[in-house]
Amino acid sequence: MGEAGVFFSHIFLPDDILTKTRFLAALLGHLVPEFRHPLAKRAIEMMTTVGHTDGLEALVMFVQESGVPEAVQALETGKRLMEKARSEYDSKAYNAAITTARASREAFSRAYFLSHISLETEGRAVWNHSGLGAYPGDWDRSAKELAAAGVNMILPNMAWAGVAHYSSKVLPQSKTFTQYGDQLAQCVTAARTYDLEVHVWKITWNLEGAPKGFVEKMRKDGRTQVSAAGKPLNWLCPSHPKNVQLEVESILEIVTNYDVDGIHLDYIRYPGSHACYCEECRKRFTLATRQQIDEWPAAVLPGTGTYSDEYIEWRTQQITRLVRMLHKRLREANPDIKLSAAVFGGYPACVTSIGQDWIAWAKAGYVDFVCPMNYTEDTNYFTELFVNQLALMPKEVAIYPGIGATATNSLLTPDAVVEQIYLSRSLGASGWTIFDYSLDISETVLPALEMGVGKRKANPSH
Repeated sequence: MGEAGVFFSHIFLPDDILTKTRFLAALLGHLVPEFRHPLAKRAIEMMTTVGHTDGLEALVMFVQESGVPEAVQALETGKRLMEKARSEYDSKAYNAAITTARASREAFSRAYFLSHISLETEGRAVWNHSGLGAYPGDWDRSAKELAAAGVNMILPNMAWAGVAHYSSKVLPQSKTFTQYGDQLAQCVTAARTYDLEVHVWKITWNLEGAPKGFVEKMRKDGRTQVSAAGKPLNWLCPSHPKNVQLEVESILEIVTNYDVDGIHLDYIRYPGSHACYCEECRKRFTLATRQQIDEWPAAVLPGTGTYSDEYIEWRTQQITRLVRMLHKRLREANPDIKLSAAVFGGYPACVTSIGQDWIAWAKAGYVDFVCPMNYTEDTNYFTELFVNQLALMPKEVAIYPGIGATATNSLLTPDAVVEQIYLSRSLGASGWTIFDYSLDISETVLPALEMGVGKRKANPSH
């Protein structure tokens, strides 16, 4: 740090957003002292904006209705600090006002967290994208702290379309497997110790992370997708029978060799409306529809092609075929295994754009629960999405809305995560799923859940 400014020697990543926001505010206040006034003003305005409560009066009412003594005590602490922060602000002690205002909001947040209850019959899940838990090489520690926070389901990402973090004879093994060993075996052992369900997060079609040789072989064999512009894509084509067989075999291998509770599908779709337009798709589409296609892919392009509607329907059928087949094969292998999926929140737009008709899967009974990825910081939009989803879903299929605590388009504070859980419950959700369990979530969100949302031990009958 010099007179001219500040130099960062590393990319400023979006994890631990609260601490980094404060860090940047401190730098601004140091470099330009005049900034301390608006920073203090903002900190004071934010003191009582906690969760779903709209201001101090609503927060007081919510806390008092909970009847939790510790929550009431935290509320009183927040009030005292609030008055002190305002006094410091009035006397232009802006640095002190900022510090005190933040402490006030932390006390109010604690009161908010403590005022929530644990619903013992709901599914309380977390996605884990790394497949390593929060502590690489130590699944026991991850499982222990998840259980302590009231989580009862872990959805660990253990396989993509061309790579696995476990001892697979169907898919190539990953660098994660080489470095840390069989992650699925370690995860299941730890989960059983702490009474957590394991629903293996299996990414379909997408070849991200697959060995170069594996991808090249798939492409050489005509098994990968092609864009409308003729560009090769690192995705397996869902219309190719051998790709469908690969997905089924890789999933059956999991349920045969590991004591898991379910399979959780992701990327169970096309990458977008720009795919797939490979020659194999052309042959299969013309055979299925008995249409004479002279201009490919122009004749089937969405919105402009003569057969665009037919092609949208045909693509959707390719995705649904795998879901239907997995449902059948999993029921045959083990009737207790649950099949679920992470799906796009905006329906029916996802049917047209990516061939993902998850409402149809639910109505047909192919899935046991779905996790629509309702990643947004806008609570009104979150509510709008979920209300629409509930109206379309059959009552017998559970829905656990996905809450994007650290998603690409959503970075939520702990009280915002709890707020979306509260909204989901009030609207009739069967549970909820948080993205993405990591060290950041471990240090920020889990403690908030442990205070109220997941305080009491869950009933495994959910």
